[in-house]
Formats: sequence, C-alpha cells, structure tokens
Amino acid sequence: MPTQTFNVDTRIKALNVVLTDTGEQNIVEKALRDASGDWSVALKDLQTKLPASAVSRLELAHSLADLSDDNEHVVKRLTEDPKITNLRDVALRFNVEGFTKLVDPNAWVGTTARDKAKASAIGFRRKLFATETTAVLHRMVLDAEIPIADTKVLTGVTQFLNNQPKFNIRTTSVYTALKDPNAFKDISEEQRAGVVEHMKTLQRVQALTPVPEAIPVLMKANLTSAFHVGELPESAFLGAYSEALGGEDIAMQVYTNAINNRIRNEQALMTMRESVRGTGLAIMDGKQPMQTRMAMMQKVADDQKVPLNLEALFGSMDYCECDECLSVYSPAAYFVELLQYLRNNNLDPKKPNTGKKGFKDTPLEKLFRRRPDLGCLDLTCENTFTILPYIDLVNEVMESFVVHLGLYSASVEKPKQATLDAFDVQGETSSELLAQPQHTNYEAYCILKNAVYPFTLPYHQPIDATRIFLNYLGTSRYELLDTYRTAHDDCSKTTLTPAELQEIQTLHEVVQDRAVDAEFPGLTQEEYIILTKEAFWEKEYFDITLKTPHTVQEYREKIGVKPVHEYYGYKVDQDADMLSLDEDPKTGQRGLTFVKKQFLPRTGIQYTDLVELLKTRFINPNFPQGKALTILESIRFSYRFLQTLVDPDKTKPATVRFAKLIEFLEKPQAIFPDLELLLHPEADPCKKHRQHCPEIDIEDLKNWVYCYFDRIGKLIVLESGEGPKLPIEGDIFNTDLPETQVGTLRKDGTIVDKDGTVIGNVTIDGKVNTKDGESFLEKFKNGWKRTRY
Repeated sequence: MPTQTFNVDTRIKALNVVLTDTGEQNIVEKALRDASGDWSVALKDLQTKLPASAVSRLELAHSLADLSDDNEHVVKRLTEDPKITNLRDVALRFNVEGFTKLVDPNAWVGTTARDKAKASAIGFRRKLFATETTAVLHRMVLDAEIPIADTKVLTGVTQFLNNQPKFNIRTTSVYTALKDPNAFKDISEEQRAGVVEHMKTLQRVQALTPVPEAIPVLMKANLTSAFHVGELPESAFLGAYSEALGGEDIAMQVYTNAINNRIRNEQALMTMRESVRGTGLAIMDGKQPMQTRMAMMQKVADDQKVPLNLEALFGSMDYCECDECLSVYSPAAYFVELLQYLRNNNLDPKKPNTGKKGFKDTPLEKLFRRRPDLGCLDLTCENTFTILPYIDLVNEVMESFVVHLGLYSASVEKPKQATLDAFDVQGETSSELLAQPQHTNYEAYCILKNAVYPFTLPYHQPIDATRIFLNYLGTSRYELLDTYRTAHDDCSKTTLTPAELQEIQTLHEVVQDRAVDAEFPGLTQEEYIILTKEAFWEKEYFDITLKTPHTVQEYREKIGVKPVHEYYGYKVDQDADMLSLDEDPKTGQRGLTFVKKQFLPRTGIQYTDLVELLKTRFINPNFPQGKALTILESIRFSYRFLQTLVDPDKTKPATVRFAKLIEFLEKPQAIFPDLELLLHPEADPCKKHRQHCPEIDIEDLKNWVYCYFDRIGKLIVLESGEGPKLPIEGDIFNTDLPETQVGTLRKDGTIVDKDGTVIGNVTIDGKVNTKDGESFLEKFKNGWKRTRY
C-alpha cells in the first residue's frame, strides 16, 4: 500500500474544480479512492476513461494542488488562465506578491488576512522552487531580487535564460549551457563575461538552499559557494545569518548542504588526482604513464557528457612531475630571479657583478637595508601559496621595526640598516590567517602605548580593538564604563583607617568620572596625562595607598609626565633647542617659533588650522573684538615698527609713552588708507569703503592705543617678518673729515649702529629721525651720505 501524502477528500475537491461535467468528476473521485490516494495508479485509470484534454488539466491541477495544499481557489484561478500550461509558466508569471493575490486568505492562519495570504504564497513558491528551480530564479532575476549591480548584466542573465527555456540549473552544468548555439543570442560581447560569472554563482548558490529567498542573502554576504560557507564555523554562521535566512532551521540546512557539497567535491578531487597522478610506485600504477591515465579519465568524462577539463584542473603534464611550488615555474623561483636581477643588475655575464659572491654595493644591498626579512624567508610551498591579508604583512613589518627602532637609530650605515623579524607559514591554513593575525608583536604596542611623539601617539591597541568591536555591536566603551561602574576600590592588601577608606572611596568615584569623561572624546589615560598632567588616580590616592606623601613632581614622574620638549619630538637634552630663537639658516632655526620648519612638521597641524586656533580666545584671550578689531585690521604696519614709536619706559604716563604713536596714526596714510577712512569717512564721497564698519574718532583711536597696544604685544601670532620695505639700504657716513660711519639703514626703515642698536628710523612719509624723534639731518648738520646699497 503506497504512503498517502495528501488528503483524498480535499484533493478530489481541488481536482474537480477543473471539470464541469458531473460524470467526469465522479470518475475522478472513484479513481482516487480505488487507488487509495496513489496518484500514479489513479492517473493510469483516468487516461482510459477521460479525454486527453481533461487528463492534461487534471495533471496540472494535481501539481498545483500539491503546491497549494489543495487550495481550490488557487487551482481554479491558475488552470483557467490559458497562458499557463505547466508549472514553469506558473513560476515565470508569479512572484511572491503575485501568489499573495491568488490565495484565499480565509484558508490560512495569521494575524491578518494579508499575513495569511503572504504565508501561503511563500510556502507555494518554496515548493515550486523545488520542482521548477530555473523558472523561479528567472522570475527573481526579472524582479531584480537577485543582487546584480550592473543592470546590463542583469538584462543579459534574463536573456540567457530566455534563450534556453529547457535549461535545468539543478541537473545541467552551466558549462554545458554555455555551449548551446543560442546561449548568447542578443547578449552583447561586453556583458557576456558578467553573465557567465553570475550564472555560475546562481548555480552554486541554489544548490545550497532549500528556499529561494535565501539566495539574495547569501549573494549579498558573498557566500557564493559551499567553500565560502564551509569556511565559517557552524555557530558563527548560524549566529550571523539565521535571522536573515528565515530562521535557524533554514540556516542549518544551508550550512549542512555546504559542508556535504564541500566534502563531496574534495573527495572527488582527491580520487581523480590519485587516478591521474598515481602513487609513483610502478607496482601499483602499472606501466601506464600519467598522460595515458589522464587521457583515459578525460574520455570517461567526455562519454558521460561531463564538462570537465582535467588539464585545467590538475595542471599540464608537459613538465616535470614535481609540485609546481617547487618547480622553476613557481612564484618562489620568480622571486629569486628578481633578487638575482637586483644583485647582478641583469643576467648579462659581461656585467662585473655576475657570478660574484655577496651583494655589496648593489641594489639588492639597499633593498635588504630596508627589508632584511625578505632574505630570510623560506622558499616553501606554504610561504608561496598560503593566502593571508596584505595588511597583516604590513603590520608585521611595522611592529618589528618599532621593536628594533633602537638598533636602526644606532646604525651607522648609509642608508641605515633596519632589523626586522621574518615569519614563515608553518602549519597555519589560509582560513586561519584570514580570520586572525598569527604573528602579532605586542611588544611594539607596549612601546607605542607609552610614546608621546608624534602627536598621533600614544596608541593603545587593546582599547582601540575594544572600541571597534563594541561599535560593531552597536554600543561603545564609553557607555560600558558609564553604566558598569564598580561600587568601591579594593584595598584589601593595604591597612587603612576608616577615614582613609572613606577618602579612597571618594577618590575612586573621581577615577571613574575621569575615565568616563576621557573616553567620551576617545582619550586613553596616557593621552589624558599628556593634556592634564594628572592620571585618573589623583596624587592623594598614591599618598594614602603607599603610605608616603608625594610632591607634585614625584607624582608626575610616577604617572609618566614628560618634559614639554619631549612632546614635540626634542630629545631629552634638547630642551634649549625648543625655545631657541637663533635664525641662522644653517645652524639655527631649531625652535618652535619657526613655524614652517619646526612647529608644523612636529605637530602635524595644517597651517590653516593653526591660524584658526590662534583666533580662539582660549589661545589668545587678549585678541580684540568688535570695534577694537576693526581698528587693528585697518593698521597695516608691523607691530615691531610701531613699537619704535613707543617710549619703552613703562613708568611714564600712557599719554607720554604713546604720544608719537598716536601722532603717527593720526596723520593721513597715503599708502594704507584704511585707518584714514575710519577716522575721516567724508574722504570717501562714494561711501563704498567699509559701508558696514563703524566710524571712529580720534578719541576712539587714543583709547584703543592706551587699552590694546600692549595687549597686542602679548598675542601669540604668526609673524611673517614682512612689513613696509624701503627700496634702498646701506651704510650711513658722516661727511666730516675724517669720514666716520654713523650707522646702517635697513630696508624696514630702521637705522642701527655697529652693535645693532636702533638709533633712528625712516617714517612712512620719508622723514629720517633719531630714536629721540630729532631730525637726523639736524643732528648731523655737516651732512651724511649712503655709500652701499
């Protein structure tokens, strides 16, 4: 007795919706009941009693009833459509949305009629996918459910499937379909490679999943083969993709299929390889050479119409039998040839280096100065063909360089000799190396954690890794620190009084607040110490727990505060260099005041950013605002020049000290008219100059000088050294006999004596005055002349 897979009563009702004749309906009912629900037996009986057209409709109705669980509404709607003659037509015409509209929602369980209908539609398409896989995929491609980014390739895949309506993606290899004369009909040459690649992907992915909706998920995750899925641990795959695939059961089926496919493929490859290559023992392999064995297996594959190219699979037999990684064709051999080229310059025997031992004074020597690890790599199969991330190689080199930086700094070679550790692949697989670095040198990160220069340091690798991981989980280290605070500090190893314990508890709360506050902008404790000169633990914590009072300096030394010059990259004994004002271009310009040469490179700050920083009141609290700033910007003379007009004696009243400066600024400025127009706006008849700037009077100018001139001298500024320049310069001599040198005229208008002391200046209107304001001509009545310019 065959196993009954459906309810006979409901199946009879579903089949009879396609028959209008009562007699035919009775025949169908009797045939099914006599066959006890065995459709194959009932079908043979019906073929003798009903017309062929009726039997054809019943066969389609039976298939639809299987898919819809005897849903009479669905069977009737689909069989009445003249364009539907088989299940392929159903799969091509309807997607989930289309199936949903077909279903009678009253027949299914769900919170709403829409949910009921959609649940039924999804189930219908899943069953249809098992029998008409190609057509279902074809419809998904048409609806862009399959993630193919290039729309032209998407159109090409659709056309490829249209060209071969009988192609079964589950039973026929894509390679066979590619040989069909009409395979690429109406598909442009540029899109064919993409079409082939996506058809291969579809064939691999559909073999993994029992449900069609899982295919886009797997493709978007780049899990496009049994190998890719099998590379993940089962728990990791289920945890990452169960929800997206529609539940743990489906995810488990996908994973199981992938593992089974991978085992099958590996077993098949191993068996074929052993058959082709043999054991190497004539007593087992016989007298047949490898080429003959390969030809025999290729014939078997061709006879079975299996599109298999054994030479492409196992390699050519034209050269030696040794493995490729140990042959002259291997990447390792090519690498050695490159090194030989660098040693010999080329392989021309006429070159003097050819055939000589060693590589002194060759490009290879320079390469090994920078990358000595390249000369220490074993030329093994593992090093040649094991895949690992390039970033891991880069990190290994940089980590090793940091650890051995002392040796590099001490090297007297030119260029300096680096010391790098070389790592060979020894037993690690590509999957292990791709999943996690294997040769991390944590000593390098201990060094970077305590380094203070350049400004991108210190770097705390464990905390950085933690932040990245927590961010991936949708949270942050700040949230964890702020949420999970410890209730108290453990001081069980130290004997403390109740008062000290209370103080420790207070300090413990401060520690947690500081840790949380520092984490919010992404600061580690080492960075916090640099900025505040305090650790998360205050000095009092060490005083209490260590039972020893500490000075501020001792506390700072204990927590690792460095001298200021070390934060800017100056060595321990170079504190004076940081403050040096020596402008000598050869031996000087080592201080931070030399912005372009020292400050910007040492801090890594862009010049534009530095300008914006200097405008902040945090850096320059004396920076003028409002009307005071307008006056400052209208004065186009250098501050150093204006200082020559100010009496340096600060004991004198301001009205006396700044008298000459105010007098100078009050005069009409033909060269720099901005201040003139502020003081006398009537001089601008068109009213176009500074329409939005406030007018000022002489009292405003005086008050500005009294209030702001000295403050401006305290500003941190970027001095360009530029100012009004004279077209001439040279020495000034008294024409009396004997002729004597009075001083030297500089281009900035100052006159200095032989010691460099300012003794006079040229005003903006061309007058030459002494430092005391007297006329130079009056003081040297006998005349003076310039002899060098």
